Amino acid sequence: MELYAPKRTQQHATSDLFLVLQILGAVGTLPAVYVELSVDYFLLRRLIGVKSEGEDGPAKVQKLVKHEFLNLNVGSSVAGGSVLYAKKGRARLALKTPVCTEIGEKIAMSRRIGQSWRLIGWGEITEGVEVTLRTPAHGRDDEHEDEELEN
Repeated sequence: MELYAPKRTQQHATSDLFLVLQILGAVGTLPAVYVELSVDYFLLRRLIGVKSEGEDGPAKVQKLVKHEFLNLNVGSSVAGGSVLYAKKGRARLALKTPVCTEIGEKIAMSRRIGQSWRLIGWGEITEGVEVTLRTPAHGRDDEHEDEELEN
């Protein structure tokens, strides 16, 4: 079984995408890595644990706004994302940090309210823009490369 984990010498290939040692798996078995996601989403009616001024109940959740920054939980990953488009329960999000996930995966969306992040809704990934990852060259002797770095 061959595993892919970027080494120090390969860091230049992944550091711009913040993927250094973030994902590990047998080559060809991991889901795709996305930098942009399209989601079908549902917003909560009211914020949980937040009261608005002048109202008896919790504050209402406002609609998503273009260029708004959200915190997204995708599986066990947490990534910030900017809203590129949002209309009628469908949104396009540009991620600050790429995520390794699958189409159909559920996500949780949080918005900055005051000093903390509050859950505002959830969604399901419908499509996305993939990142092409470099795989290690086969047949290379990486042990000698590591020894050179240590000397």
